[in-house]
Amino acid sequence: MLRLGAGGDLMPAGKLQASLAASSGTRISKRELSNVVLASILAAGGATRRQLIGLVELFEFRGGQYQWRPRVAEIPGYVGLRNTLMELGVIDFDPGERTYVLRAEFLEPLLRSCGNRQFTAGQIRAHIDALSKIGADAELAVLDYERRNLEDFPSLASRVQHIALENATAGFDVLSYERPDAGTHQEIEKLIEVKAVSFVDWRFHWSRNEISKAREVRDSYYLYLVPIACQGVPSMPDMRVIRDPYPEIFDKPGPWTALCGSFEIWCLDS
Repeated sequence: MLRLGAGGDLMPAGKLQASLAASSGTRISKRELSNVVLASILAAGGATRRQLIGLVELFEFRGGQYQWRPRVAEIPGYVGLRNTLMELGVIDFDPGERTYVLRAEFLEPLLRSCGNRQFTAGQIRAHIDALSKIGADAELAVLDYERRNLEDFPSLASRVQHIALENATAGFDVLSYERPDAGTHQEIEKLIEVKAVSFVDWRFHWSRNEISKAREVRDSYYLYLVPIACQGVPSMPDMRVIRDPYPEIFDKPGPWTALCGSFEIWCLDS
């Protein structure tokens, strides 16, 4: 677990970055630092986690963003945490509006930490719409990525399809192809399920239908995990690709944790 400072207080981002670089022996980027700090705070108990949750709960959903326009009395209790989160790029400040904004790529893990917060139906719909747009943008980015990957094979590139637009129950989003080996013309399909994820914990939802398709086609099934950067933009250079993901996630020891989020329940007693 990351030690954030004496007594659990947050160090300034620059000191944290230097401390982690010294302990690991490698330079750590601000994005990686943001991931480590948020994941450590949310996974731990104590005053820093309570303070972070308290700060996030001050943000209100307005104009498609989670914003905080602080009252004077609210500021002193969060100055250090606010400054560190701004240095890390987790929140932005609009000086014209004197408003703080939670960045899109950190929304899900931060809002999930506020389990007691009440949201209106309108806020939930707007949040779902925003997430749907982010997911659709990630699918379009992968579609473009696959076509570029096959640009030396135009007959294959022209057949890359956005399946999710035609069949929402297919169990995957994009149909693409492996690059053929030299001297062969074998066409090997790739069934790609695209997941827009946060840099913080790479969390995603995988439906029963999608899992069933992955188990059926095995090596032909791919998960493309596309992290979302600032302003909701897919960060394709940081994308993670998992081929035949079912055993990778469910059978092998490793970094992934699977949690059942809902149950299908019925009664046979007439």
